Amino acid sequence: MTNIDISEENKDKFYQCILDACPKKSVKNYKGAIEDYTKAIEIDPSNALGYRERGDAKFELKDYQGAIDDYTKAIEIDGSFFYTSLKKRDNYYSLRGGAKEKLEDYQGAIDDYSIALKEEEDCEIFAMVLECRGRAKEKLEDYQGAIDDYSKFIEIDFYSSLKSSGGAKEKLEDYQGAIDDYSKIIEMEPDCGQAFYLRGKVKFKLEDYQGAIDDYTKAIEILDFDFFFKSRADAKQKLKDYQGAIDDYTKAIEIRDDDFYHETCRDTKQVLEEYHYQLSTVKKQLKDNKGADKDNKNAEILKKIQEEKQSQ
Repeated sequence: MTNIDISEENKDKFYQCILDACPKKSVKNYKGAIEDYTKAIEIDPSNALGYRERGDAKFELKDYQGAIDDYTKAIEIDGSFFYTSLKKRDNYYSLRGGAKEKLEDYQGAIDDYSIALKEEEDCEIFAMVLECRGRAKEKLEDYQGAIDDYSKFIEIDFYSSLKSSGGAKEKLEDYQGAIDDYSKIIEMEPDCGQAFYLRGKVKFKLEDYQGAIDDYTKAIEILDFDFFFKSRADAKQKLKDYQGAIDDYTKAIEIRDDDFYHETCRDTKQVLEEYHYQLSTVKKQLKDNKGADKDNKNAEILKKIQEEKQSQ
């Protein structure tokens, strides 16, 4: 679906409606939230966020068919994924599958879960969807299919346990123990970019900057997230590879400074401010004072915008 070109004023109105619904949703006033989401959709029917949020509210009210209709509309607009933040994302197909399961349309649920599983890269979310599909298969008396899904879920959930264990060890400053846990995940799931990123972070703390760069590079090969580039730039800066750091900070800004992130991630300007400050610092190392001043100015502008919004 082609996006409707709407004014900046209407974009602001759209997101204000979404924000107005949040306190209502938090106190389970889903009908009130639906009214706000509907207003948002009327302002910009080409933004999948309105349909996704309204679908969630309808689901909570047990209006499962209404939820299915809204998730379907979101799929038509955005495809499979809606990124709610850098660390969390929702797959519309898995959401719609859950609503179909509630209506006992188990085959429809399985079909949606299967599409979600083909496209999901996050190990933990993949495991949850796999468990849901196994449950739907069990309802259809496809017991072997259910067993296969449950078995895979147990295997993947082990990755989640290792990730949690690694995080806890890192907090206890047992860095080698954390590295061992993340390495086990990589052995079992060599395409898990997040595991390479987490192991790289620990290596950075151990001042193994080249090891960190190697892990960040592998993570980038799997998923080109802006904070992967930013982390690699930090490590390159430590090794005085200032040009390499500039290239990576620039790439991080390029990825993050996108309409998609500006519209869906409320901390985007804050993140970009940090990136520009970092880029300014590195350029000073290379005596590029003009470039450093430009990035510092960009960071100050972003900071001022945030301060003005907070004061409103």
